[in-house]
Amino acid sequence: MPTEDPYRHCDDLRHVFEELGIDRAVAGGQSLGGTVALDFAFAYAERVRGLVLAPALPVNGWKWVEGSPVAQDLRLARGNGVKAVKAVFLDLPLCASAMELPEVATLLRQMVDDYLGWHLRHRDPGVFEAPTRLNGSTRLMLRHW
Repeated sequence: MPTEDPYRHCDDLRHVFEELGIDRAVAGGQSLGGTVALDFAFAYAERVRGLVLAPALPVNGWKWVEGSPVAQDLRLARGNGVKAVKAVFLDLPLCASAMELPEVATLLRQMVDDYLGWHLRHRDPGVFEAPTRLNGSTRLMLRHW
């Protein structure tokens, strides 16, 4: 679990690359994982061949859309504790297609049940790289499917 000291997810990913002996790869993720992959590209562009983001949370400096149903449901659930957040999360449209597949739904329920809720009870001191580090040789191409 994080301490109160600032850290960067992209540095954690760099350590994984180093531990596995990966010099350069396509980085990707969904939701916060997509944001971490994008942040990794900003911080360590020379280590990234490409990005797969499906979808990513806001880039550093963008604001979370407070009017979204996800934000509203989670805000209400947070007032009722971690158990309530877990119940709301599994009922979100985000999880609907996964919950239709019995094996995937079982795994997803287990993952949610195992989550301790640390990030819901504490302020995450994680920080993100500002997207100003891209050098002239790095091109970022975004495509929407």
